[in-house]
Amino acid sequence: MDCVISSKEITDLQARQILQQIDIDHRYSYEILQPVHVDRTASMFIRSFCDSEPMTRYVNMDYDSFAPFARAVVQKAANDGLSIVALDGGKVIACALTEDIVDPLPMTFNVSPKFKYIFALLEQLTSGFLHGKQFQKKHVAHLFITAVDEDYRKNGLSKQVNFRAMSLAADEGFSFMVSELTNIYNELGIMHHLKNASLLLGSQVYREYTLDGVRPFANLPGGAAGYLWELKCDALLTYTQDNILQKRTLRTFR
Repeated sequence: MDCVISSKEITDLQARQILQQIDIDHRYSYEILQPVHVDRTASMFIRSFCDSEPMTRYVNMDYDSFAPFARAVVQKAANDGLSIVALDGGKVIACALTEDIVDPLPMTFNVSPKFKYIFALLEQLTSGFLHGKQFQKKHVAHLFITAVDEDYRKNGLSKQVNFRAMSLAADEGFSFMVSELTNIYNELGIMHHLKNASLLLGSQVYREYTLDGVRPFANLPGGAAGYLWELKCDALLTYTQDNILQKRTLRTFR
């Protein structure tokens, strides 16, 4: 008798295989971000980024200026159901916020002018590859925020929430994930452990970044990088470009 494996069983297997790439942490609990987590997650996200994220800290972003963006991002992430939070009891100590790349946060609210250079640099990391490509829903997930409470760092929490977010996206039917990584520790936490095929889409040394004749991060060490990687092994990146349907594995882009 032939054993027929359903598409749901295949998806479940692929999601589990992602988590098998890391040592599972049992010190804290991990949940899908829900509306009940929004206020605590936004508060942790605001503190984490304003105090520690390289570009946000460099431009001296204060909590109040960052808050409207952070709260909108977290609220949408809770509605989308694709994000993960780590909890120590009732305290949110880390998060990985994910969206569908075809359904980004609409910027219908005012943000601080200090975001201008941050957003522009982040867009540059992936725009060269993504420009002109049209994807279907539930094909490419976008991991766009990873934040860890200052008191819980150096515990591998970014790796834990990121890989759980990957597993969740795979379980929801996504085949790929794209991300702009602005912190070397977060980048290593993903790329050092990730066994799935990946593609570097772009990188930028902060000190060398120029926009409108200005070097907004002239004295900031380090840099950022944009990556695309498989959530399902040997998946076909499927998109329309110039009215032509394309299906390619990541390896064919190298």
